[in-house]
Amino acid sequence: MKPFKNFKEFIKILIVAGLSLLIIVPFLSKSNISKTIHDIKNPIPIFSNDKKQSADEDLNNFILKEEPSWTGKYKLEMKELDHLGRAVQSHILLQKKNMPREAREPRLNYNPVGWHNYKFDGKWLMNRGHLVGYQFSGLNDEARNLVPETAYMNAGALSGMDDSNTSSMLFYENRLAAWLRMNPDKWLDYTVTPIYKDNELLPRQVQLNYVGFDKNGKVLPLRIGGNETMAENNTTQVTLENTSPNAIINYATGTAKQK
Repeated sequence: MKPFKNFKEFIKILIVAGLSLLIIVPFLSKSNISKTIHDIKNPIPIFSNDKKQSADEDLNNFILKEEPSWTGKYKLEMKELDHLGRAVQSHILLQKKNMPREAREPRLNYNPVGWHNYKFDGKWLMNRGHLVGYQFSGLNDEARNLVPETAYMNAGALSGMDDSNTSSMLFYENRLAAWLRMNPDKWLDYTVTPIYKDNELLPRQVQLNYVGFDKNGKVLPLRIGGNETMAENNTTQVTLENTSPNAIINYATGTAKQK
């Protein structure tokens, strides 16, 4: 290697080399740190596909993760219908005094998306099912709170009602209502979410999440029997199948045929 022509040239080269290292090394380090932070804040989703999912499609893999927050005030809220016109979720926080006193109107006029009905052996297959039941919400013909449900899942029987059937919403609704009546100073936090597969119009499942609060906002776990599990958000969770033992249901369209 030829010697440098003079000492000043040598110093210039050292300065340029030093500046390059000062620029490149922090950049590389910052890139790695930024990537690590991004990966922590945005983990790879459990459910993923090659195309980006829309907000509505993400509902198909819904998991209720937020812990209920006690406000000490009655609250009833429903998410807006999605892009297919499907009900998405209903939530209520109430005490016994907030329960409706008027009897429910026997007839509903609104047909939720995917609504069809059939009589098999003299028994109606489907109900216009309330997410949060009338006995809590006082809502009847509210589109955001209605989905097509089988009579079996909703009322516990192919005909009439059976609230001893742990595969039915009625089993849990009646026991939660009884808990409220026996504990007028307590609060019930109750969320109901229909679970759809892709763009199907009928939910394949309905998920219930509930927890109690005392008058000071202390969490009171509720165990009322049936097919209960504990959810990630510290509520009791029940997942019900929107099926009927006498029918084969096309969830994409809402049509059905007898078994």
